[in-house]
Amino acid sequence: MIAKVTHKGKSYNVDLSKPIDISIPLRTGDENVKCLVRQAYCHRTCANG
Repeated sequence: MIAKVTHKGKSYNVDLSKPIDISIPLRTGDENVKCLVRQAYCHRTCANG
């Protein structure tokens, strides 16, 4: 099913029969909810500079 969404004056067409997974881990570890088609979340600390 195609839906038309308008936000801030712009229109977007959305195919509701093709959802996307936007799972966001709250903390590292295997006990978190995660996307079924992805590997486990890997956390690495980054430094700028």
